[in-house]
Amino acid sequence: MGLHGQLKAAFGNTGEVINPISWTRLFLGVSAKPVPVESLAFSEHDGKKLTLRFYRAVSQKPAPCVVVVHTGGWNNGTTDEFLPFNFHLVQSGYATACIEYRLAPRWQWPAQREDALDAIRFLKTHAESLGIDPQKFVLLGRSAGGQIAEAVAYGAHDIAIRGCIAFYAPADMNFAYKYSREDDILKSPQLLRDFLGGTPAQVPKNYKSASPILLAGKDSPPTLLFHGAQDPLVWFLQSKRLAMKLESTGVRHLFVRLDWATHAFDYNFSGPGGQISTCAVDYFLAAVTK
Repeated sequence: MGLHGQLKAAFGNTGEVINPISWTRLFLGVSAKPVPVESLAFSEHDGKKLTLRFYRAVSQKPAPCVVVVHTGGWNNGTTDEFLPFNFHLVQSGYATACIEYRLAPRWQWPAQREDALDAIRFLKTHAESLGIDPQKFVLLGRSAGGQIAEAVAYGAHDIAIRGCIAFYAPADMNFAYKYSREDDILKSPQLLRDFLGGTPAQVPKNYKSASPILLAGKDSPPTLLFHGAQDPLVWFLQSKRLAMKLESTGVRHLFVRLDWATHAFDYNFSGPGGQISTCAVDYFLAAVTK
């Protein structure tokens, strides 16, 4: 079954027909037209203001809102990454809010979860002036941001969160720590200790509440997962195991495994990974918000 058939089987028929690969775009590229951006402060902690980059939807209002959580291993990253993809979302009729969150090791989990929830509350409060539908949010994150997006989507139990999209995200923090090595490229055990406040034995509650695989249940929103089998930073089994948990609980989902892909395979918007994932995201958003 091709990607279109898998999406249709998982999320229903949206009436859209997708073409995952355009050879013209692959070789010539495509430039997404930039759109205006607004910087809005939504929270403050210890004198640090957290802001979100807000792109108004190019569509009839009110629009569904995609809340984008940035990458960076929980200790780095910015809200201005993957801009062509964000522009595409806006031009497809979705408001897009790329949110900041407090970074480790100064701020440890669950600070990042609380920041994402604060951002959603801010967007709901100002929905009318921002032209968004306060009952139609989809969380989207990549890598570390994917873990935050999943944990918030599954843990908030908010019917306004209509869906979750995660790219190459760690979904089980105990699993991540167990199979990490001090000498790997990320120094993963230290990274996890900085983010979660210690080892699984020292802070089991943090590892549990930060693990989407332990939070997913029958009321979790529909989920679209992407992962490359060649990913050297986050084992693709993280997404595979989460998909198995979603299957066991009856949550609508699709795990798109790309056997040839590595981490950040979608960075090139016109590349194979960028095209395939963008088509799948378009279908998913139509299915869960319209």
